[in-house]
Amino acid sequence: LVPALETVSPALAKGLSDLKCLVLLAGFRSPLVDAAHVILPAALGFEVEGVFVSGDGTRRACARAVEPPEGVCAGRQVLSDLLVRLGGPGEVKDSDALRKDALALLSGTQG
Repeated sequence: LVPALETVSPALAKGLSDLKCLVLLAGFRSPLVDAAHVILPAALGFEVEGVFVSGDGTRRACARAVEPPEGVCAGRQVLSDLLVRLGGPGEVKDSDALRKDALALLSGTQG
């Protein structure tokens, strides 16, 4: 499961070509979307509200500018829902806790 990228390097494309299944969390069309076997739709940044963290670590509260299409939610919510369906905790958490819970579930060490 990888986030969508607008461009794909030759090295990444080669690595992805060896995969039996590519599951992608995406909010827009990209070369990775075209290569994916399964696409989980996710709202774009301007379709969700929350705290966005820039590359330098600056946190900024942002309001939703427009509603996402029906049935499309924030990527964190998509991953949280998937985690629940796989047997993980049922509460939407911050990104760090979600990552920790997902890794625990994948490694078989969830509590």
